[in-house]
Amino acid sequence: KQWYQRRVAITAGIAVGSFVVLVSLMGCLGACLQSNGILTVYFFLMLILFLAEIGIGILIAVEKDEFENQVDASFKAFFDNQGENDVSDAYIDALQEFLHCCGYNGAQDYIASLKGIPPSCCPGKDSPLACLITEITFPGCKERIEDFFKGNTTVMIIGLAAVGLVELMTMFMACFIRHSQMKDINEPPYHF
Repeated sequence: KQWYQRRVAITAGIAVGSFVVLVSLMGCLGACLQSNGILTVYFFLMLILFLAEIGIGILIAVEKDEFENQVDASFKAFFDNQGENDVSDAYIDALQEFLHCCGYNGAQDYIASLKGIPPSCCPGKDSPLACLITEITFPGCKERIEDFFKGNTTVMIIGLAAVGLVELMTMFMACFIRHSQMKDINEPPYHF
């Protein structure tokens, strides 16, 4: 089930990214070709993106606890699957190095599972064998992930608001370009 959820998330990410590229291409083509039809399609696609962004923001705000639980469950699944494939191991190592954490709940997770302490828990050591459990001062990654989301909530909201503002500006620019093109079409070619 977890593998299927990851696959769906990856596929959804690729689909959303492709949609954004398509929308951007429509905007460029509409402006360069001065096509009213393409600019109209671009405007409505940007409106769909903007409304989807607002909807996702509201959903995350309303279902904040459920969202945090899902993120927590995803990270826990990665830690539970550690050692089964190189991808999850590399992801966990990168996460532990970035957040300066060790294990899901702490270094004791590695000891309890008999998996051995990874090098990312022991900065400055060449080998995990050279790292003693008493030398690991990093907290568990669960704690750091919760702190990261709580500490960066304002930054994420400001980032989403900035993206939304850029989307609104591009919609207004598309309307302005389309309006100026329509005005040029309706003017008579000769003035007496």
